[in-house]
Amino acid sequence: MENVKMPKKKMKGYIFTYSKKARSIFTSNTIHFLAQYGIAGIPDNLFLCIDELVKNAVKANYKFILIRNCLYKRIKIAYPNKSDDEINIEINNLIKIRESFDYIADEIIVSEHIHQTVRELLNEESRVINIKNKAFNSKRGYTEEEKKLILGPTRLNETNTKMKKNNIKIIIQVQADNNYLYFEVTNTAPILTKDLNRIYTIRDTFNTYREEGREQEFFINNLDTSEGGFGLGYATIDCILNDWELDPFRALSIISSINTTVLLSLPILVFQNHQNNSVPIEFSNNQQISNTLRH
Repeated sequence: MENVKMPKKKMKGYIFTYSKKARSIFTSNTIHFLAQYGIAGIPDNLFLCIDELVKNAVKANYKFILIRNCLYKRIKIAYPNKSDDEINIEINNLIKIRESFDYIADEIIVSEHIHQTVRELLNEESRVINIKNKAFNSKRGYTEEEKKLILGPTRLNETNTKMKKNNIKIIIQVQADNNYLYFEVTNTAPILTKDLNRIYTIRDTFNTYREEGREQEFFINNLDTSEGGFGLGYATIDCILNDWELDPFRALSIISSINTTVLLSLPILVFQNHQNNSVPIEFSNNQQISNTLRH
């Protein structure tokens, strides 16, 4: 009896910096993964959905670590004799009590200007990613000057070091069964109830605009980023899901606890129907599905 090679059911990667190289690795690996199911390409805008989810996760993780750092400093000032381990245990216990953590986090966000700091970190990260993308596009290493800018003692590097110390990262998984493909984007930090409710409200509001045939007006009328811009990317994703004739509220779900996971559940039929309108991307055999997207 001939041995039949069964398709892989899952691929997984970790993101620390969402550079062009990291996106390229993930995209190529996803194309390779889908090929096992007879899918030669991907629907237009699939990776725009993933981009939006990853960028939201990046913002949420920055926001969380800044809140956590402020909370750590306050406890240290109030109880100078407490060890680092004792303080971290206290913070971790507090995070498990959603109402208490939400209350404290909301106060810290306002008093410590967290949204402004997140924007500054994102701007700094954008400059670093531009350097990395430039080197990647030119297929070269970094110059000495670029290394100093990337590796120097900056607030971004300090923040990233604290995130790694606290195991805060983004995990992307792609899984499959006979009928569906599942794309999971998880950030290993809790989402605040206020931010979660904002996402729900924006999705409901966008759905109302869509039903009234006023989708473009929604984006014009919702440009306010005073709350850190949380939620607007979900309207873009819902728009794409509608274009694929899927119910956005069934196709995209948010699971929130200590971690935050967004799950896209897409029928394989959607991919097969879009093969004539797909994005062909070359897959390099030396890239492994288990690659860690650290670049």
